[in-house]
Amino acid sequence: MKIDVAVGKETGIATAYLVKKTPKKLKSLEEKKIIKKKNGELLYSNEKRALLFLPKTPEEARLCGARIQQWAERHGLEKICIIAKALTPEQVQHVCEGILLSDYKPEEFKTEKRVWEIKNVKIVVNEKRKEEINAAIKKGIVIASAQNFVRALDERPSNVITPNSFAEQCARLAKQYGFRCE
Repeated sequence: MKIDVAVGKETGIATAYLVKKTPKKLKSLEEKKIIKKKNGELLYSNEKRALLFLPKTPEEARLCGARIQQWAERHGLEKICIIAKALTPEQVQHVCEGILLSDYKPEEFKTEKRVWEIKNVKIVVNEKRKEEINAAIKKGIVIASAQNFVRALDERPSNVITPNSFAEQCARLAKQYGFRCE
């Protein structure tokens, strides 16, 4: 999955909007308690749009990312756009983590692999924040990828991930990323 920054407005692809308050068109549903305002949660969705409340905490931001991934999966969307102009770099990082962590599916030992996957995520931000958001996206990708790697190791059966093969994996990673392994 590729996650990158866009400036301005993406058009032609499914879009997730992160909002601070309930839009006027949906106020009556909130008053009837059909929808509840909860940060990071999906408020409304169809195959082209998803509306989520702006997350405040890292956990809410990861949940928000997971909800976006689940929305994309439910509708078979391969390309999505997230309007994130109101998010801080840290919130964007956590949303990216949530998308990648939710997208993880253990398939190494399955005969039928899933066919669908998100191929591209564009995060739309203001021009002046592009570089710091890009750095936050990269950090989120590294953290989530490391967690998913460990999940994959953990799910392997003991006849596949023996102590020796685990040590070999650690040594390979140490060499690849330049840290010491004994």
